[in-house]
Amino acid sequence: MSGGGVMLGGRRFLLGFVSGVLVALAVVSLLALGVARRGVGVAVNLGPLASSVREQVRAQAARSLPELIEGARQAVPAEVAAQVKGKIGGASLQIADLTLTFPSSVVEALEGRVVGIVEAVVNEVFDQMDTETAADRLADEAEQMVRQRFGPEVAGVPLEVRVLPWLTVPVMLTGK
Repeated sequence: MSGGGVMLGGRRFLLGFVSGVLVALAVVSLLALGVARRGVGVAVNLGPLASSVREQVRAQAARSLPELIEGARQAVPAEVAAQVKGKIGGASLQIADLTLTFPSSVVEALEGRVVGIVEAVVNEVFDQMDTETAADRLADEAEQMVRQRFGPEVAGVPLEVRVLPWLTVPVMLTGK
C-alpha cells in the first residue's frame, strides 16, 4: 500500500467521524427542541417537605405557646374588668312591689368578684393546657396541609428554566 492509500483511508475516517458528529448533533438538537417545546415534568416528593414543615411548626409552637399563654394570662384580668365595668351598674332587686337598689360599693364589689371568678377559671384552663400536645396537634395539621394542598396547588404550574442564554425549558411540577 502506498502513501496515497493511507491518505484516502484518513480522509474516509475523518469524513465518517465528522458525519457521525453532525448526525449526533442533529439528534441532540432535535431532542433539545422537543424538550424546549413540550417541557419536562418534575415530580416533587412531598413526604420530606411535609415532615420538615411538621418539625419546624412543632418546634416553633413548643417555643411560642408558653409565651402566648403567659401573655394571655397577663391580659385577661384587664380585659375582663373592661368588659364587666358598667354592665352591672344600676343593679336592683325587685320583690313584689318593693325595689331595692344596690349601692355603688356593692356593685363595685360584685364586679370585682365577677372579674376574680373569670380570672380564676381562665387561669385554671391555662394551667391544664398541655402545650406539648397542642404543639403536636398544630404540627400534624401543618403536615396534612402540605400533603393535601401543596400537591394540587403546584400541579401544572409552569416554571421557565433558562438552560442556555437562548434556550428556555418549561418545567411542570407535580406532587407525589
